[in-house]
Amino acid sequence: GSSGGAAGAAGGGGAAGANCAPLLKAVQDTLAEAVACNPAISSIQCDGSATSPDTCDCPVLLNEKTPDKVKAAQDAYKAWTTAGCGPFQCGKACFAGTTGACDATTSTCQWK
Repeated sequence: GSSGGAAGAAGGGGAAGANCAPLLKAVQDTLAEAVACNPAISSIQCDGSATSPDTCDCPVLLNEKTPDKVKAAQDAYKAWTTAGCGPFQCGKACFAGTTGACDATTSTCQWK
């Protein structure tokens, strides 16, 4: 058997008639929620233990203190790629640190 890859499905209908738009929106929405943090609290957030790929298949640092949101982002990414909708070839190098912090300006997890 051949394992047919879904290369170049960016912006297209995707494999097997999958509707990629809502799957893509789910990836973006769940990532936005999982990356949120609160710089005003003193407990460690964004320690590097929780990540999920973005639409370019680059690791995004998530807030491990919100495991339900982390899992939602990981599940959304898996559903999107399983449907053959992504990841996109973004032509940029991924940046991932080994640790991160909650950015006080954006209230999001950022790689250090």
